[in-house]
Amino acid sequence: FIIGLILLGWGGHLIPSRVEITDFGIIQVLGIDSGVNNGVSLSIVDENQKNSKEDSDQVGNENIVTTSGKSYNDCINGLENYSDKFFIGGHIENIIIGEEICKENLVRAIDFISKASEIRLNSNMFITKGSSASQFMQQGTSKEYSMSSRINNINLTDQILTEEKNTEASDVINILLSDNKCGVIQAIELVENGKASNREFILSTSKDEGKKIIQYAGYALIKDAKLIDYLNIDASSGYDLIKNNYIGSPNANTKIS
Repeated sequence: FIIGLILLGWGGHLIPSRVEITDFGIIQVLGIDSGVNNGVSLSIVDENQKNSKEDSDQVGNENIVTTSGKSYNDCINGLENYSDKFFIGGHIENIIIGEEICKENLVRAIDFISKASEIRLNSNMFITKGSSASQFMQQGTSKEYSMSSRINNINLTDQILTEEKNTEASDVINILLSDNKCGVIQAIELVENGKASNREFILSTSKDEGKKIIQYAGYALIKDAKLIDYLNIDASSGYDLIKNNYIGSPNANTKIS
């Protein structure tokens, strides 16, 4: 009788069943922004999301889900309200930080990253030049390629051309732990197709012709834990040369005095 009740409850979803790997939504791109009334917001890409409210923007085959709250923990808890997936963040490859929060309170964003058990310290980190992370993710989606793939391909292209070391989450944490809280973080931006620099390869047969493409925008200069300016491509290459900041270099780092 007891076994029958258990099986009946299991089949009727009264007892939660085991979670299959297909039930997980692995976050590969995370956007971090400031919010209203001293709040914050997080944005993620969810390809298999349910139709939700105005907080989600359907673009191509991807949904950009943005949640807001008083804290980042509130935002994380809110993600499951807009998806049928159990989100895990241990596979985050790219973290995008909006320009505004870098000018206002970069420490708050990095403090969240350093304490979140779901985030790896070797995740690539970018500052979005001229936009918030949410806007960047909404406008940078593609019908043909995933957001994660596009950013990873930009990473590969940049390494081939300049061999510069990617800015990782641990690098930014070290910047904020330094005495002057100064350093550089890789910047990334959206440009109209056909107006990209020579660092970007454009396929004329792409289904996304006319859409905005993603490219590097040099380095974002951090001083006193705030974004103060950008170094263009030439200045960024000069910085890498002076600092010996190349892949495989034993002295590679992102600190400046």
